[in-house]
Formats: sequence, C-alpha cells, structure tokens
Amino acid sequence: KVQSSLRDHHHQHLAKKIMKDIMGDPRINNYNFFSKAGISSSFSGPLTVTQDLTSTLGLDLLFLEGGFLRRSISDFSLLSHGQRLRAAQVTFEAQGMESMMGENLSEGEEEPELVAGMSATFFDVQLRPIVFFQGYTDLMAKVLLSSGEPTSMVRGNLLLMDHHQVIPLQSGLQVTVKLQGGLGLDISADVDLSIWEQELKTGLTARGSLAMDFRAELDSPFLQATLRSQTEMETSIHFDTKLRFSSSPVLMCLQLREEQVPYR
Repeated sequence: KVQSSLRDHHHQHLAKKIMKDIMGDPRINNYNFFSKAGISSSFSGPLTVTQDLTSTLGLDLLFLEGGFLRRSISDFSLLSHGQRLRAAQVTFEAQGMESMMGENLSEGEEEPELVAGMSATFFDVQLRPIVFFQGYTDLMAKVLLSSGEPTSMVRGNLLLMDHHQVIPLQSGLQVTVKLQGGLGLDISADVDLSIWEQELKTGLTARGSLAMDFRAELDSPFLQATLRSQTEMETSIHFDTKLRFSSSPVLMCLQLREEQVPYR
C-alpha cells in the first residue's frame, strides 16, 4: 500500500513527500519491517555417510500467517575431504492461494495472482523454471485434465572425474591408474488439487546414484596384473505435503521419506 501511494501521480504532494522522508529511514524501510507475517523452518541432515563421501539434504520452509506453505527449498550436497559440492537445489513456490482457502487479506493489500511453480539449479546452473498453473482458469483446466503423472525437473548423468596417470616404479615397470566417477540424478515433482475433497497435495521425488570405477594395470613383457574396484551407491528422497483447507485454520502434513540406500 505504501509503495502504491508513492507511485500514484494523483496522490497529494505533501503526503507523498512525508512518506518519502519516512521511507528514507533504514530502520523502517527494511525487509524485517515490511515482510509478510509468517513462520519459517529449516532442516539439514545426512542422507548417506561413507568413509570418503557424505551426502546431505537441506530443507527450508516458509509459511504464511495462515499456515499455508509459501516456499520450500530443497538442497542436495556432497561432502568429501573438506570439499562441498552442491549437486542440486529445487525451489517450490505458490502464491494467491490464501483467498481461495478463505484467508482474509490485510486492509489495502492487493490480492496476488494465483500461481504455483518450481525451479531447479543443477551444479550452479539455473534450469528453466516450470509453472504448474497460472490463474484460476488455468488451475481448473489442470484439475480437470491432469494425467496424474509427475513433471520431470532434472534427469541426466554427469561425469564427475576422469583421471588417468602413469606411475613409474623403481623396478623400471610402469603402473597405469585410471579413475572415473559419475553421478546420475532424477528429480520430479507433481501437484494435485482436489476441489471436491478440498485438498492440495504436492510431491517432490529425488533419486540419485553415484558410481566410482578404479583400475590399476601393470603391463610388462613377462607379467600382467590388474587391480579393479567398483563402488555404486543409490539414494531416494520423497518430500510430500498435504493441505486440507475445508476448515480453518488450514491443516497441513509434511512427510519426508528416505528409502534404504544400497551400497556395494
């Protein structure tokens, strides 16, 4: 409301000047003062822990005052020998759902556009965001024509390392060392809104696999020897939210499920 008054050319000059002077005070014009009331929650914990590698999941949740989930950020990272690599970050955002669920807007506050979407960052590369619906008409079309299949955000394989080295021995022989490592990632999400049951469900599924191949070869005219080691690890995370807005306040259930990690 304050910003709208400042941009209004028909607003009285004296009142506009006073508001500009007030907004010039950083103790007033800051995020903490003007941010919408709500609550937030943060979680971080390990997914898999080995001698050489640790994978972690970080989860940041921002709720509006009425209890509706405004934004969720999921962060997947790899830690090894003091180094941290952010594999992926997935952000889910929704706005404009408050009025549809019976929440009252503050006096003078404009009703935001009804929209929900998701964006992903893969190894610090921002991918194209996905919009689940934008506007009430688009929402109703998605509800009636939805196939129920999740939307793929990230799917692919990445070569993490490809090391080749020849080591000379004191005997005059040479050992060839080869080390390769790859990461496979599959992140998908879905949104299901039921008008009749007055429920909203969102789901985020992240599957990842890590493969390491080590090979050392000794090749000479009179001797051949090979030492090979392969390591494979898979993990799967499911983050589900369920909102029931048939009553007030809104009821919400958050569930984080982790499947058993096979390591071989």
